[in-house]
Amino acid sequence: MAAFNGHDVLVVKVKGEFMWIHHDDTDDLFLVLKGQVTIRMRDGKVEQRRSSGQVLRCRNAYRDLWRHGE
Repeated sequence: MAAFNGHDVLVVKVKGEFMWIHHDDTDDLFLVLKGQVTIRMRDGKVEQRRSSGQVLRCRNAYRDLWRHGE
């Protein structure tokens, strides 16, 4: 969608469960606009609701489960 100061900005609409993923050299920012998402990591999970965000540092494996609603 855009790039600034050497960073890529991507917008993704998700639904359902995703495979495990990690990035060796980039962090990921989750910003929830609608519904809620559970970000599962190897050592726990984070629940995010509408209008909240979470940064996952590089080399941290995660998978997300999107729940529509709210």
